[in-house]
Amino acid sequence: MADLTTALGRLELKNPVIAGSGTETGNAKLMSRALEAGVAAVVGKTVTFDAFHQSYPRPRFHLTHRGAIGENDCFSLYSAELMAAYKPEDWSREIRETARVASREDAKVIASIAGRDLGEWCKLAVMMEDAGADMIELNTSCPHVTVEAMGRNVGSSPDASFEVIESVRESTSLPVMAKLTPEAGNLVPVAVALEKAGVDCLAVMARFRALILDIEKKEPILWRSYGGYGGPWMVPLGLRWVSEVAAAVRTPICGAPGISTWRDVVSYLMVGARAAQVVTAAIVNGYQAYDRMIRGLESYMDKQGFSKTEEMIGNALDKIVPFREIAKEEGVTAEIDESLCTGCRICEASCFCDAIGWVPSRKVAQIHPNRCDGCGLCATRCPAHAVSMGKAR
Repeated sequence: MADLTTALGRLELKNPVIAGSGTETGNAKLMSRALEAGVAAVVGKTVTFDAFHQSYPRPRFHLTHRGAIGENDCFSLYSAELMAAYKPEDWSREIRETARVASREDAKVIASIAGRDLGEWCKLAVMMEDAGADMIELNTSCPHVTVEAMGRNVGSSPDASFEVIESVRESTSLPVMAKLTPEAGNLVPVAVALEKAGVDCLAVMARFRALILDIEKKEPILWRSYGGYGGPWMVPLGLRWVSEVAAAVRTPICGAPGISTWRDVVSYLMVGARAAQVVTAAIVNGYQAYDRMIRGLESYMDKQGFSKTEEMIGNALDKIVPFREIAKEEGVTAEIDESLCTGCRICEASCFCDAIGWVPSRKVAQIHPNRCDGCGLCATRCPAHAVSMGKAR
């Protein structure tokens, strides 16, 4: 049986799956449910002194493409999730209660904090350490902030990020993780600044800020403003940034977002992450999503011959080819397996080279090799997997 243990700097974890900060970690009871589902750590909902962020609009969740929820999901979750609905002194009790459950489950508690100035950042860090947290996560990524020294406003600036990290590091003995925001544009300079400031771990990355309209009412839906936007489609974006940050810094990385299956966890590990934060999958599919990921990861490692998690971490990085060096093969063409072709003609409609014809007598598609560009669009569009790519004969 594979050894799933890993570490984020000083924080040792029994497996790479972490319940990230969100609705599913909104109080001690919910965090306990995640711990009992097998996660190695929980990141509590972000605690703040800002009263505005301690309450929520209702309703605050909207799923797009909800019919795509499943093992191959491609939905998006649009929401106005703010921060913990507790004052910091009350949230300390939630963290303390969760820490007792975490001890029983051989797991860790990570306290997410958001100050409005350096003093609040430091005070919250001290309060969470006193409450029994094992690590501090700095929420430098929240898309909804209205204060200059909070959330994405901090995470978008290397200088502001450096200042917050440096101050918090001096106020607590706990390891400190910072969550990066895609709003920064280029995450690498921010990651480099955070490393120089002494951050112990980087969470790469949070969701986007977005807007969905009701075109009949001619206004934004539900709470009538912007919202956080993410889902499984974000995994390729996350993998890109984890790989680029991993190449630029030595600081341990926790991968996110968009994780919905164990395959996503494996992908993040292979581009340099040492653990992965999961939020939306649990919100949409329940806490059993964590158990499925852990069991799937373990099964994959056994089948692939990995004896421990460490063997997977970063093992795809040296296979990422610089774009100027990508292969540009000639003589590649599409091929159709007529035994699989259903006659849907999707490939024909998708071909911009006029290289696919229709054979009425057999009701199948046919490739004209001399016209085929070898782009592969037809192969990826075919719902019956009847089209493949190969060398022209």
